[in-house]
Amino acid sequence: MPDYKKLFDPSDYLFAYDLDGRDVVVTIDHVEAGVLTGTGGKTTKKPVAFLVGTPKRLALNKTNCKTLVALTGSRNTDDWAGAAITIYPTT
Repeated sequence: MPDYKKLFDPSDYLFAYDLDGRDVVVTIDHVEAGVLTGTGGKTTKKPVAFLVGTPKRLALNKTNCKTLVALTGSRNTDDWAGAAITIYPTT
């Protein structure tokens, strides 16, 4: 039985429940500035990674960005294109 959250309208963004409890390797196509709307209509500006082979996008937090800087050696988000990363469900 799928996670109940999958039964609602689909999201443009990738969530832990999309991973079905598995680690998944994805490749970053490019990163853009994005505006996310949360509960109560509050908006936040975050970098958003577009991924190769999926329409879902990955909203990045500061920890994710610091990890990508360590992985790629660059603070320039254009340099993150082509980076293969493993994403996994966690709390």
